[in-house]
Amino acid sequence: MMKRESQKQANDAGRPSIRQKPLVEAAYQGERGAFSELALKKAFPFFIRKPYPGFSDVVKHAEIGSGRCALLPVENSTEGTVREVYDLILRYQVEAVAEVIMRIRHMLLARHGVEPGDIRKVYSHPQALAQCKDYLKFRGLEAVQFSNTAAAVKMVSESTMTDAAAIGSENAAELYDMKTIDKDIEDDKKNRTRFLLVASKENAQAIKEMMEYDCDFAPKTSIVFGLRNRPGSLSRALDALKSADVNLTLVYSRPISGRSWEYSFYVDMEYSCPEAQIDEMLHHLKESTTFLKVVGHYGVAYQDAVLL
Repeated sequence: MMKRESQKQANDAGRPSIRQKPLVEAAYQGERGAFSELALKKAFPFFIRKPYPGFSDVVKHAEIGSGRCALLPVENSTEGTVREVYDLILRYQVEAVAEVIMRIRHMLLARHGVEPGDIRKVYSHPQALAQCKDYLKFRGLEAVQFSNTAAAVKMVSESTMTDAAAIGSENAAELYDMKTIDKDIEDDKKNRTRFLLVASKENAQAIKEMMEYDCDFAPKTSIVFGLRNRPGSLSRALDALKSADVNLTLVYSRPISGRSWEYSFYVDMEYSCPEAQIDEMLHHLKESTTFLKVVGHYGVAYQDAVLL
C-alpha cells in the first residue's frame, strides 16, 4: 500500500493543476487503448480524447477551430525521433504548449485460449516492435508491422488466428478483453516516449492558460530552421545558439523536400535565462538561416517515474 501511494505521488509530481474542467478536444493517433490516449489520460484527464487513424489527421484537428489540441509522440528513448511527426510540425501552423514524458510498458497480448507456445506472429506498430526486438528474436517470433499498437490489439482480438499475438498496453488489454501472455517485454526497462501537446497559433495561449504548472523542470523552447548548403552555415547557427544560456537537448536534421542537399534542423533547448534572452538569441539566429519557425515555448506537464 505504501509503495502504491509513493508511486502515485511520484506520478502526480509533474502534472499541472487544472484551473477549470475545460471543454477541450484532444486528438491522438490510433485506436482507443493507444499509448497516446494513455498519456492524455495521465496528463490531461479532463480533456475529451478523440482518436484519428493518421498523424496528419491529428495535426489537422489541432490546426482548425478553437478548443482543440493534439498529442503527438516526437521521440522515444530507445528508437529516437518520430520523423513523420517532425515533418508535420513543420508543415502545419501549430504551436507546442506542453510536453508529456511517459514510461512505455509493452505487453504481449493474445486471445483467450491461445497459449505462449502457440504464438508464431506478433503484430504491432514498427516503433513498438523495434523497442521489443531482442525479446522477439530470443523467442523466435515473427514481427508483423501494423498501423498502431492499439489497432493491432483490436485486430488480433477480433480475428480467429490461433498463432498470433499483439504488443500493446495494459489499457488495450482491458479494452479489448485480451489475455496477457507476458509483461514489460521492452528491451530497455527505462523506455520512455516524449509527447508534445500542440494547438493552433490562435488557440495555443488559451490552452496554456488552462494550466498552472507546479514542477521543477526547466522550461523548453523548440525551433526548426533551414540552412544554405554552404561551408560554415551550421557552425554560424550554433554560434548564435551559444549566445544564450541554453542546454541543447535535441539537434535533429531532415532533408528539405525539393531542395537537394539542404536540410532543416530541429532543436530543443532547456534554459534558465529570461525568455526575452531566448527571443534575442532567435533574432540573431534568423540572420544565418533560410527560415526559422518557433515551434513553441512550453513546460513539462507530466512525467512518469521510471521504475526498474
